Amino acid sequence: MLSNLTPKETKKLNFMNKTFTNPKYDESRSQKRNSSHEFTRFLGINAYPSTLFFDSQMNYISPVKGYLNPKQIEIYLHLFKDDNYKNIKSQEDFDGFVKTFKSRIKV
Repeated sequence: MLSNLTPKETKKLNFMNKTFTNPKYDESRSQKRNSSHEFTRFLGINAYPSTLFFDSQMNYISPVKGYLNPKQIEIYLHLFKDDNYKNIKSQEDFDGFVKTFKSRIKV
């Protein structure tokens, strides 16, 4: 699970036939900002928390930055579940998708 991957991790991580490490990690900076892991850079993670989405073949789709409440994450789950994301070509397209989305979550 990615949540177990910390900057201190120095073991090799294999994903999609690529190997990732954290060669610039500095133990003396363990309680401060430190080097980001190659894997987080590969995934485009530059904010925490981030939610990552993959298709059924484990192809990486996208990170979504920031905390998502249940209604917010529901939008993305629906978007990626049915491959609707493939029709999103612009911010306007996404905004239109969100505007017409009908949540099934009762508050």
